[in-house]
Amino acid sequence: MDKDDAMTTLEILDPAPATTEVAEYRATEAGLVALRERLAGKTYDLTTTAGDAEARADRRELVTMRTGIERIRKDAKAPLLAQAKLLDDEAKRITEAILEVENPIDDQIKADEQRRAAEKKAKAEAEARRAAAIEALFREMREIARQAAGKGSVVIKAKIDALEAFEIDERFGERYGEAEAECGALLSDLRDALNEATDREEEARRLAAERAALEADRARLAAEEAQRQQRIAAEDAERRAKQQAEDDARAKAEAERQAVIRAQEEAEAAERARVEAERRAAMRAEEDRLAALRAQAQAEHEAKMRAERDAAEAKARAEQEALDAERARLAAIAAEQEREEAEKRRLAAEVQTIRDQAARDAREYAVQIVRKLAAVDPDDTEEIKVLILIAGKIVQVLGNE
Repeated sequence: MDKDDAMTTLEILDPAPATTEVAEYRATEAGLVALRERLAGKTYDLTTTAGDAEARADRRELVTMRTGIERIRKDAKAPLLAQAKLLDDEAKRITEAILEVENPIDDQIKADEQRRAAEKKAKAEAEARRAAAIEALFREMREIARQAAGKGSVVIKAKIDALEAFEIDERFGERYGEAEAECGALLSDLRDALNEATDREEEARRLAAERAALEADRARLAAEEAQRQQRIAAEDAERRAKQQAEDDARAKAEAERQAVIRAQEEAEAAERARVEAERRAAMRAEEDRLAALRAQAQAEHEAKMRAERDAAEAKARAEQEALDAERARLAAIAAEQEREEAEKRRLAAEVQTIRDQAARDAREYAVQIVRKLAAVDPDDTEEIKVLILIAGKIVQVLGNE
């Protein structure tokens, strides 16, 4: 280490003037001033024993001065601490004496404050209970009206009676006017709801009556059709029985005729045999004559048989054709009945739609029905009945609107 590097320079600032106001510290501060002057700018050669000893001696002097100021402080402060303790003790004693006088007054004030707070709380709670009771009355009133929501006219009328009987009195307090107004509004709403429910129920009854009338008409038409089908079946059975009787009569007549012919032929054979035996000579001529007669009779008989057979076949064909035509007519009637039923269902749906639509659409459809009535075949009584029935229903719908 260089010598210059081992040199320590103690830089002491210019001594400050003694400004302390504590007398006990003045001697120490004066010594500090002297040390400042003596040590100002002093450099120690700590590489040498003497220089190191000198530096340590100066530091020791400063440490002694510093610890001395601490001792002076404690010595000087001791009486001050005693005085402070005395001040604190006296202050505590006097404070306790003041509190002995103050506390009874403070207790009375706090008790009164607690009383006022309790009264205020009780009043607030009573007011809250009163307000809750009033609100409960409002809820009770509203609940009466709420229970009528979506109900029929009987229930709504009962709720109107209950709400009219609901007393608006001093229980509502300052909300008396509000209660009267709300009760009136609820009654107005319930009366409107009653009118609407009554209209709906009347409309439902009217629709039910119309549906019942339609069902009655449908049942009547079905009964009439069943009767007509029964009549047709009876007529068909009667025709078949008549045809069978006629066939049986023709078969019986033919059998009788054949029997007569056979009898005649047997008689003729016997006669021919007798004549053959009695008059052999004349037999050939007679046979020739008889042969001619038989041929003529056979031809006539065959012609008659063919004519009768042709007539019977023609009659059978005509009857079969009539039967087929009748069956076709019945099938057409059944198809027409089915079409009429489909038309009735469609018209019923249209009637419901017309009822919900504007009167203009109903009148237009009524015009269409009138045109159909004007264009329908006068002999088609079934179609005319259906159209008249539909027109009547449309007139009812127009009258209701």
